[in-house]
Amino acid sequence: MSEQRITAIGVKSGEPTLAVPNVPILSSERNAWDGIFVEQHRLRSAQIPELSVPKHLICIQLSSEVELNWRVAGEREQSRLLTADDISFTPAGLPRMVRWKQQVEVIFISLEPESITRAVHDSVYANDIEFAPKWGGRDPQIQYIGLALKAELETGSLNGRLYGEYLANALAVHLLHRYSVAMPTIQNFTGGLPMNKLRKVTEYINDNLDQDLSLDAIAATIGMSCYYFVRMFKQSTGLTPHQYVIERRLNRAKVLLTTTDLTILEISFRIGFKSQSHFTRLFRKLTGITPRAYRG
Repeated sequence: MSEQRITAIGVKSGEPTLAVPNVPILSSERNAWDGIFVEQHRLRSAQIPELSVPKHLICIQLSSEVELNWRVAGEREQSRLLTADDISFTPAGLPRMVRWKQQVEVIFISLEPESITRAVHDSVYANDIEFAPKWGGRDPQIQYIGLALKAELETGSLNGRLYGEYLANALAVHLLHRYSVAMPTIQNFTGGLPMNKLRKVTEYINDNLDQDLSLDAIAATIGMSCYYFVRMFKQSTGLTPHQYVIERRLNRAKVLLTTTDLTILEISFRIGFKSQSHFTRLFRKLTGITPRAYRG
C-alpha cells in the first residue's frame, strides 16, 4: 500500500486500508512536510466500517449540511447535523465507524502523534498525552490552519516546506491546548533568542539556502523544540522562520541576478527552489516583477 495516503487499520480484519477510499482531489503527496499529510475529498454518501487510524485525524467540512452518524470504540451510535466549517477530530488509535447520506466536501489532516511531542518536547511536562474526540462544532484556529494548508497545495506549495511545517507545528500546539484530556503545563518564553543562538541559527540558514530546509533541522541546531524556537525566533527577528528563509533567498537571488551571468534556472537551484517556475512565481508575487525583468 502506498504511504502517500491517509491510512488506517480495519478493526475486524486487522489489515491496513485507506482511511478514505476515494481518490483525493487535492493532496500533499508531493510535499515534503514532516509529520503531516493533507487530502481534500468530495465524497458521496457512504459508510466507512470501524477503523483505527494510527495518526490524529482532523476533518474540516467545506460543504453545507450533512448528517453524520458515528460510533466510537463500540459505544452507542450517535448522530449530528454538521454544517460548513464544522470540525471533527479523532485521536490516534481510537476505533470509529462513520456514515453519511449526502455528498460532502472535506479536508482531512493527518498528524503524527510524534509531531506533538516533538514540537513541544522542552516545554511540556507530561509523560502521557491523552486527547478527547470532537464531533462537529467550530474551531476557528483549526479552520484557519486547514484552509492555509489547502491554499498552499493549490499554489503548488509556493511558500515551501518550512511554511507547511510551521502550520503543522501550530496545529500540534493547538490540539494540545484545546483537546488534551489533562492539559499539561506549557512554558511561555519571552525575550527572544540569546544572541549567540540567533547567530548560530541565521548562519545555518544562510549557509544552507540551497537545501530543502526543515523546521526540525533548524531548531535542532540550537537544541530547541519547534514550539520554543518559532516563538523565540519571531520575537528576535519579527519574522517566522519560513518568512525569514524566503527573505534571505530572495535577497541572494537579487544579488546573483545583478552580479553574475548565471541562468535563472541555476540561480533557482542555488537558493533552494526545486524549479525555475516555482522561483519565478514567488519572486513575482513578492516583488511585482519577474527575475528576468529585475535583471534587466
